Amino acid sequence: MLSEKAIQIIKSTVPVLEVHGTAITKRFYEMLSVFPTLPAIRITGFP
Repeated sequence: MLSEKAIQIIKSTVPVLEVHGTAITKRFYEMLSVFPTLPAIRITGFP
């Protein structure tokens, strides 16, 4: 179970993720591309 503090932190990030979630995810997968030894994590065909 999550602590009350963890729940508050998660809830506080929702507005940012609503606006920037796609850009954050795209950048995350771009950064993963520098680690070709992690093929199980990489998603083929990600734009």
